[in-house]
Amino acid sequence: MDNPQTTANCGAKCFSAPGAEPFAFADVEGWRVRADGSRFWALAVMNAVRDHGGDLIGFAKVTRDITERRWEQSRLLESERRFHHLVQSVVYYAIFQLDKDGVVATWNRGAEHIKGYSADEIIGRHFSVL
Repeated sequence: MDNPQTTANCGAKCFSAPGAEPFAFADVEGWRVRADGSRFWALAVMNAVRDHGGDLIGFAKVTRDITERRWEQSRLLESERRFHHLVQSVVYYAIFQLDKDGVVATWNRGAEHIKGYSADEIIGRHFSVL
């Protein structure tokens, strides 16, 4: 049982296109319901099964409960959002991040106030302009 939050890389169209050769693989994430009625977030992977001559003989499907992983990803995103908000609210210190090549990747309000560049002006430029 899927709901609108279900996402698919391939989906049923890969396996049922009229006159087309089915793809070998599809994966779908979404809510599923156990026999006891409880819901869980699942990763369902479907693969085409072929005989030695390469003819399609069926499909194999494996469904994994990834509820915990999804919950952890959600917690991490929320933590990152809070951290970003904290850094952005600092106005008396310039806080910015450079990538491995020395290009400005982030720029807070404090950096804007102290250095005089807006985020739009400096992000993506090399730090040597500072």
